[in-house]
Amino acid sequence: MTEQRDIVEVLREAKQSPGGFWSFINKTDLTAAADEITRLRAQLEWIPVSDRLPDSDGIYVVTLINCNGVTLCNFRRRKWRWGDAVIAWRPLPEPYQAALSALKEKP
Repeated sequence: MTEQRDIVEVLREAKQSPGGFWSFINKTDLTAAADEITRLRAQLEWIPVSDRLPDSDGIYVVTLINCNGVTLCNFRRRKWRWGDAVIAWRPLPEPYQAALSALKEKP
């Protein structure tokens, strides 16, 4: 159980359990919930380029030094497309699964 919707369902059922939350949920469910929360939190955290760079080439969400918003930027061969203008980055979020499924089903 690593999907967010599964964890939400377990927590909803636990809330409605007659014995209360702790009598319903088991250690495996708690571990899975904690792992999923950690994974989701990591997607939301900004990583300063002074702390570290991405491990692999790709496209990342970045903040630029003189920009009030965010944008996408290529990272290739340990370098940003916009060089020193990139001050922080984070991985792209996971795509919306329902939309992907609908696109795959279209003829």
